Amino acid sequence: RGSVFRLGLERTEPPASVAAGARPAALRGRLVVLVDDDLAVLAATREVLESWGCRVVAARSAEEATEAIRLRGVQPDAILADYRLAELDNGVDAIAAIRAACGREVPAAVLTGETTEGVGRRIREHGLAQLVKPVAPARLRALLAELTRGA
Repeated sequence: RGSVFRLGLERTEPPASVAAGARPAALRGRLVVLVDDDLAVLAATREVLESWGCRVVAARSAEEATEAIRLRGVQPDAILADYRLAELDNGVDAIAAIRAACGREVPAAVLTGETTEGVGRRIREHGLAQLVKPVAPARLRALLAELTRGA
C-alpha cells in the first residue's frame, strides 16, 4: 500500500561564504531593538538578526525595550516593531516611546501582517518603513542595511 521513494544526492561542500558564516558587513555590530509580543516570532527574528552579526535587544513591549536599553546604557541603531502588540498597543506607539527614551529619531520599521490601508497610512504618516509579514530575510536585511546606513 502506498509508494516508497528514494532520493539520492551527491554530497558537496557549501560555498565559501556559507562555510565561513558570512554576514552582511553593513549590519555587523549594529544594535537592533526588536519588539514583538509573540515569543516564537521574537526568538526566530532575533536568531536571524544575530546570524547577521547584529546585537539585539528583544522585548515584548516598548516598556521592556526601554528598560533594557536604559540598563545596558546603549543607543540602538534601528528599531523593528510588530504592529499589533498585546493590550491594544501597537508598533507605531512603541517606536515613538523608544525614540523618546533614546532622545533621538532612531531609524525604525513596522513589521505587520495587516494589509489594510488604515494601518499602512498610519505607519506612513509617522515616517516609518513597513514590511508585510511573512518577511523574507533578504528583504529584512536590505531594509536594515538602509535604515542603519551612515549610523
